[in-house]
Amino acid sequence: MKKIFCFMAFLIVTATLLAVPVPEPKVIYEENFNDGTMSDYWTVFNGDITADGTTPGVHFGDDPQSGYGKLSFGTAADTQILFDLYELIVTDLGYPESELANMTLSYDLAQTNGAGGWYPFSGGFVNGGQMRHSQMFPAGGSDGFRGSEAEANGDTDGWMFSGETSFGSSWGGIPVSQQGAIHQGIEKYHRLNRAPWKWQRLKHEFDVDEYVTMKLYQDYNLDGEYVYVAGTENVHPSAGSPWQYPEQYTMKIGNTGVSWFVDNVTVQLNNPFVDWNLIFEDNFNSDSIDPQWTTSGNWTVLGADDPNAVNPPWGAISGSMAASEPNAFFTTNIPATNAGELTALSFDVEQSNGSDGDFPIFFGFGDAESDEYYVEYASPALVYSDTSGAMVMQSSTEGNGSDPFDLTTDSWWSFGAGVEGMAINHETSTHIDMIINPWENYPNGSVSVYFDGELAAKWEDFRGIFSFDEIFFGIRNNVWEEGLNEGAGGYTPTWNFDNIKVYTRESKCGDVGYYNPVDFNEDCVVDIIDFAEFASEWMSCTFPNMTCLQ
Repeated sequence: MKKIFCFMAFLIVTATLLAVPVPEPKVIYEENFNDGTMSDYWTVFNGDITADGTTPGVHFGDDPQSGYGKLSFGTAADTQILFDLYELIVTDLGYPESELANMTLSYDLAQTNGAGGWYPFSGGFVNGGQMRHSQMFPAGGSDGFRGSEAEANGDTDGWMFSGETSFGSSWGGIPVSQQGAIHQGIEKYHRLNRAPWKWQRLKHEFDVDEYVTMKLYQDYNLDGEYVYVAGTENVHPSAGSPWQYPEQYTMKIGNTGVSWFVDNVTVQLNNPFVDWNLIFEDNFNSDSIDPQWTTSGNWTVLGADDPNAVNPPWGAISGSMAASEPNAFFTTNIPATNAGELTALSFDVEQSNGSDGDFPIFFGFGDAESDEYYVEYASPALVYSDTSGAMVMQSSTEGNGSDPFDLTTDSWWSFGAGVEGMAINHETSTHIDMIINPWENYPNGSVSVYFDGELAAKWEDFRGIFSFDEIFFGIRNNVWEEGLNEGAGGYTPTWNFDNIKVYTRESKCGDVGYYNPVDFNEDCVVDIIDFAEFASEWMSCTFPNMTCLQ
């Protein structure tokens, strides 16, 4: 049985608390094979695979019906099946091809024989004849669970990402090991659960921008606790062109003698704004800054000044502070949003120096009508109220001319507290989402900021936003350090911004919570439907022993 989802999942805060859309991935497809069939998205590439328990050679254990309602791979070596992601996401659901480049496929996996050793199950993403997958081994001790024992060959890891059987061809014709050496598992003794009919869940993430990043997570006991077990990050091919997106997902068994079963397949798009309207985008992949940006300070495109940089590392705009301009920023106009629309600013940021000091960045929106600015400050240090590295503020240009980012004036007012313990990552990149729910959405508005999907700061219960026509980014509090750049000196740190996008969508029921307690079906209207639900419970008795009816 399959399910295709065409709705956006939001967290709804009830009662009198203000709700705001949370940047969550969107589940678009589920399939559980309960009716003994598989959908048309599946193609058996090699061997026999069924969902009705009739696969030849399948080892069913004590229950001959246990193979019904699951993909049964049998025991034949190199049995393989493909799932058509392109047909599902692009052809049938109508999403752009770019959404294939940031997605996750999850599924339950079990074997019946309880055999360890070299009986791998492989799963991975396919584009044409090229495969990027992870080999997974049920290697381990005699009990089939994770332990401290080593394998006979000295390999204590049950995972392998990349290497000869991946990042190459799934059926020949393309050189193997195209993306470098084997990437071992994250920790020793992570392996497939091989206990008979012991189900586990695998979550396989794929993301590609200038580089390919894949991560594999395992819920070993099917209890909701995922562990990052294998991955390859920021890998660029040594030959050929990098992928734009995968077209299929493949599942394949290795050696003979072990039966594998797959169930509860889920596909999700990781872009939380996939159903919003994209009104602005810049990924800085050219060798110069687009003239649409107005800059203050020394800004360059990272890698553009390196004549040997065939593929510039990250392709991001990079800020390097100048002594005479301690608050460098860059800004551009965007298509003016409509009053009452929800607006989201999404981007990646990374610093080059790895400093966890108080070197904050700032970013936000300019209001098209009021000349006021809604600004988030993000620091690697917990400097705001000594507990958080995030804070939302509001400013007016009145009193400080054309520079809304000069904190030496008294024009700043109002703020939203940061979440305790949240700070921008100083060692690797951070993905940031800033979502504004305007005050026209009864009864008030909110600004929420997320670091890598976790709430970092929130300001709610305010009024004053009309629409937006400007976005901006900048750096503060940098310090000159003579030892940088081989003694030439420089500022600490250098921040890189990339993949800047602005989304909008119309407000809808639930964006500001369900404020009326008698709106029982939560459709934002109290009507006859709610009255009927109320009437159906008329004179209901909840006293002990039903004494109210005596």
